Amino acid sequence: MKSRFLLLMVTLLAAATSFANINLQKYSMYLTAGTATAGKTIDVTLSMKNANAITSWQTKLALPEGFTLAAATASGTRYGETLPTVTTQANEDGTITLFCEVDEPMTGTDGVVATLTLAVAADVAAGEYKLALNGATMVDLNEKAWARTETVETAITVEEATGIKGDVDGDGQVGVGDIEAVLVQMASETPDMVADVDGDGQVGVGDIEAVLVIMANQ
Repeated sequence: MKSRFLLLMVTLLAAATSFANINLQKYSMYLTAGTATAGKTIDVTLSMKNANAITSWQTKLALPEGFTLAAATASGTRYGETLPTVTTQANEDGTITLFCEVDEPMTGTDGVVATLTLAVAADVAAGEYKLALNGATMVDLNEKAWARTETVETAITVEEATGIKGDVDGDGQVGVGDIEAVLVQMASETPDMVADVDGDGQVGVGDIEAVLVIMANQ
């Protein structure tokens, strides 16, 4: 009798674990990326699968060298009339925490929840790179947290930049117009990385200096 009871308990425990694993598989976050060009920005979509309505989500984004997060905005049709804010935080390990909390439960069970604008440095070589989400947590209406701990990777292909280095305005030559174009991109919240002439991963005064050096050596 005792052995039968133990066998029953083990069977019930295994069934409960299996049921929990099946439920957990209904909750996940993943990235979808296309082809990027060195020196430019690319939009990558962040999507979420969930069984119950979600009130907040969080994940950690890991980017390869030469890639930076220029902007993270809530997007897609899963929110109400007003899109919430996606909060970002840089971590010591180089990852970026993305967090979003909504006033009204999110609709749907699968689809885009955010658009991530990535800036690709001008000196990034052509090839395939890996973007990764290091775990994810989704909180449902019952305040139950569905946590994933695994890393989910997505491939992104980078093509070499074409054209003349320093020709930011695309007129086929390097001149004063390119300095003006750099200034415009410096004022933008999501600058086009074609203006990253010095290849440091950001658009700033150094790029104006780089354009001047090219102009002086023409």
